[in-house]
Amino acid sequence: PECQDRVPGVTACDEYPFWATMQGGPSAVPKPHLDVISYLDNRDQGLRYGNFVQNCHMTTGDKFLGIPLAPDLGIPTQTRICNGH
Repeated sequence: PECQDRVPGVTACDEYPFWATMQGGPSAVPKPHLDVISYLDNRDQGLRYGNFVQNCHMTTGDKFLGIPLAPDLGIPTQTRICNGH
């Protein structure tokens, strides 16, 4: 219900933890935080997450640390710091 007002191609349902993770998927407990955001921002973040998984050769069950940062803090982000890969 948090994302009922999304407009396809304009807005999207954003979730954290990421939907593709065990903590953010449909069986996650507790339920992920959901919010309607820009479609392009959501798509770009999904692409970054996918690149991170691919570049770090991650497989199902691999652990990683995600630290959400507000963009207005001006802190540079790194999407490819791999443990042992």
